[in-house]
Amino acid sequence: MSESEYRGSVMKGVGRALAYMLAACVLGGFWATILPSTVAGFIGIGFLGIGVAQLIWVVPAVTYFRKRNEPETAKGIIIVAGIVALLNASCWGLFASML
Repeated sequence: MSESEYRGSVMKGVGRALAYMLAACVLGGFWATILPSTVAGFIGIGFLGIGVAQLIWVVPAVTYFRKRNEPETAKGIIIVAGIVALLNASCWGLFASML
């Protein structure tokens, strides 16, 4: 398959990934305000375990775009997911060094 037959772009993937993460933050914040504190505490664990939470949407999104013959869009999603994982690890490293 030649390169001209590929569709999508890295920036499209970056934009989609940022939109997905913004939606997840808004929904998580909304759920945390309307649910009882015990349930909201469990949702808070989702923010702490962002790496696992990201896998829930990153793997299906990358698979979907690769099946639609948009590997560049999948690359954009992977780039954003990698940056978020590195930021999360560095923040937890800073937090752990303060203890």
